[in-house]
Amino acid sequence: MNKPKNIARTAIIAFAVLAYHVAKDVVKIGIKDGKATHELMAKK
Repeated sequence: MNKPKNIARTAIIAFAVLAYHVAKDVVKIGIKDGKATHELMAKK
């Protein structure tokens, strides 16, 4: 019942999903930081 191809595919999908969620969070944080930086620049 050992199917290396299926295991590899599952691992790739799991990694892709994880990477997608991490990237989404990074973009959210980046937008927040970008707005904060922009506001700081506007105050100066």
